[in-house]
Amino acid sequence: MKSKAGVKWTSVPYKGSGPMLTDLIGGQTDFAFDNIPSSLAFIKAGKLRGLAVSGTVRTPLLPDLPTLVESGLAGVEGVAWHGLLAPPGTPKAIIDRLHAESVKILRAPEMKTYLAGLGLDGIGNTPEEFAAFIRDENVKWAKVAKEAGAKIE
Repeated sequence: MKSKAGVKWTSVPYKGSGPMLTDLIGGQTDFAFDNIPSSLAFIKAGKLRGLAVSGTVRTPLLPDLPTLVESGLAGVEGVAWHGLLAPPGTPKAIIDRLHAESVKILRAPEMKTYLAGLGLDGIGNTPEEFAAFIRDENVKWAKVAKEAGAKIE
């Protein structure tokens, strides 16, 4: 977002949403990027103002909150994702069983409701699709880190 928008700011690394939200609400920082579950209650209570979501679609939890693209910032997308991983060399039969059971759980109505309440959508794609997604994410974020001049300390 920094390079696409052509703006400058100082990034402040926090050890989680709790300390970051404390500083944001307390006025020690001007804005922040956060996941919906930790910020939602503060947005609904009027203690924070949501500006945009970084995904490709609006969230049902905050339907009036536009996407970054809708706000005029195309080419910027960043979403939190979670996945089930196994060590290399795990037998295919075990991978297949874990996948089948995971998809069954993700498709259960009570799990869909629970995840939706957190602003999440259980995808349940194949192990091959998930591996391709992870590769694509690595390429995308490596490019962003290089453009930003990020260094390992």
